[in-house]
Amino acid sequence: MDKGMENLVQQYICIPYAIKVTKLDIIEFQTQPFKLKRFHLARLDLAIESLQAMFNGVREELYSKHRLNVTVVRREADYTTFKWMSRHQSEEITYTSAELKQITTDILMEVFTNLPVPQNLPAWL
Repeated sequence: MDKGMENLVQQYICIPYAIKVTKLDIIEFQTQPFKLKRFHLARLDLAIESLQAMFNGVREELYSKHRLNVTVVRREADYTTFKWMSRHQSEEITYTSAELKQITTDILMEVFTNLPVPQNLPAWL
């Protein structure tokens, strides 16, 4: 597997984790008394929309262009093994929890740095 394909598989694996983390952040922001709560909640909603669109694009490219199927083979205490299969080959990839966390963090950093400022919100909220 080349680097571009490996990057797509990593994104396919970690974008759902990033969406789950962002949804947990929304729950946390809703329960805390922040001054700019609506602004941050709007940014988190935009991040989820962006992550979902990103995931749909990655999934479409993996399935339609490369004909790859990625599944979880096993989860252990400190690592997870995934198997990718195409028509002519298959391979297992193992990631530690720390590696998955770092990939997810990188995806979230990329999304939040490119996120537009939410519109139609009063400046004092």
